[in-house]
Amino acid sequence: MKRYAPLDDAAVSALRAAVTRGDFPGVSFEVAMQVALSDGIVPEDGLPTGSVMALDDWLRDRTPVVTFTTTDLKNRTGEVLSHVRHGQRVVLTRHGRPIAELRPIASVGEGPPLLGERGASS
Repeated sequence: MKRYAPLDDAAVSALRAAVTRGDFPGVSFEVAMQVALSDGIVPEDGLPTGSVMALDDWLRDRTPVVTFTTTDLKNRTGEVLSHVRHGQRVVLTRHGRPIAELRPIASVGEGPPLLGERGASS
């Protein structure tokens, strides 16, 4: 599963502008592009952690967002989770207000163990 949405020309221009503005201090445009194109692999040591995390947030925020109501979640759980499995963030709303976000886990094994898995608390 891809961590970030593909970069089109507009996204590359926006990334260049963000780097030029200084949104990611200590990270050059070339390094930012390497991170984006390698799906989050940082190409060198010694980069400021805060800048790398800000870049990761910027790249993730470009991920398509789909909105469902809590009623949709109840009635169409499979469809909602299909969006998440395909790399999209899902925002759940109740009475028109966002209340939760479902997002893909970056890689298998990341996050807390699931019930029934070895080492999961019961």
